[in-house]
Amino acid sequence: MEKSPSRRRGNLFFWFILAVIAGAIGATVLLARDGANLKRLMRAFGYTPTVLETEKPALPASPKSKRLRNLSIPLDPIVFLREIKDAESGFLRRLSIDGKALCKGFADAGFAMSAWSPGVFSSKTYECWGEQVFNADGEPDKQSSFFLMVKGLPDGELLSARVKFIFATPDMRNKLSKEAVRMLTLLAEKTRWGDLADHAADINALKPFSLDAFGLRVKFSNEFGGPGRYNLVVSRDGTLTDAEKRTRNFFNRATYLPLPPGVEKKPPAIVEDERKQGKRDD
Repeated sequence: MEKSPSRRRGNLFFWFILAVIAGAIGATVLLARDGANLKRLMRAFGYTPTVLETEKPALPASPKSKRLRNLSIPLDPIVFLREIKDAESGFLRRLSIDGKALCKGFADAGFAMSAWSPGVFSSKTYECWGEQVFNADGEPDKQSSFFLMVKGLPDGELLSARVKFIFATPDMRNKLSKEAVRMLTLLAEKTRWGDLADHAADINALKPFSLDAFGLRVKFSNEFGGPGRYNLVVSRDGTLTDAEKRTRNFFNRATYLPLPPGVEKKPPAIVEDERKQGKRDD
């Protein structure tokens, strides 16, 4: 008995699908690993596989340009020093106000001060000073005085401030000691080291003291030359540790990475605000 046409078509479709699946599996196996199995099969049948080489596209030529001339840049020897490790530096106090501004501050507060000018004994330091003598027309033993001096460097950096007062009578004792306290309080305010004024009570009581820490020294003492003679000195001549010395040397622009000549004295450029000049004529 012959098969019906529909049944024959079904069998043909089944075998076609089976052939497609088998071909896909075979192609996957032969082409795996860059066709290694296909090459092996071709060698088994005596065929030598050939590799088609394609030419690589030529790279565009780089445009020629003029080479920059060699530049020599001098480096400070500090760049090649050994690496700094451990606690090689320390906290160091600085009197953060220049001498000229401090002199003006004292003058504005009522102290009679001279102009900020080169020192009498050395042009390497600048100074301003003021002196008041009380009962100047009386006997020398009855005269009292108050002397204030500020010293610094030509660029304005503050070095020291000193007060010396002599009182000959009890009433001048209170007056001059209060002036010394006022000077120290004003200095503490201007330099932003508020703890300097903590010893105001000692000065009022004429009690000598000495403070030496972080490169700053404050000393109040009485002279042995006679009664009623006292000195108050604030300076950056305090005893320094090795770490504090390294900190001071680092910020000393004369020795560490100095600026080129004339840079520090060059005035900053003045940029005028157009709004302050009025409207422009367009």
